[in-house]
Amino acid sequence: MIPLMKATFTNELETKKELAEFIIRANQLSMGETCLRFEQGFDLVIANRMMKCARLRRCLCEIFHIVVITNLWRIENFRNNIFGINL
Repeated sequence: MIPLMKATFTNELETKKELAEFIIRANQLSMGETCLRFEQGFDLVIANRMMKCARLRRCLCEIFHIVVITNLWRIENFRNNIFGINL
């Protein structure tokens, strides 16, 4: 069995009392404006990542289309060479 810590705070009793008093007096238990700024910044990060993914997908699709068209051109060219068709 792993022994657990007996105290989680420095000066445990004093810290618990101060924390309880803070909770009783506080109008809200969040950092309000700071949390809002963090969330807005986080939303911007996620939006930027999604845009980068979309650009990457578009690039990959364009590359795929170029490869497909090139391969079709090669097949057509090969077929014309075998059957002696000159355009």
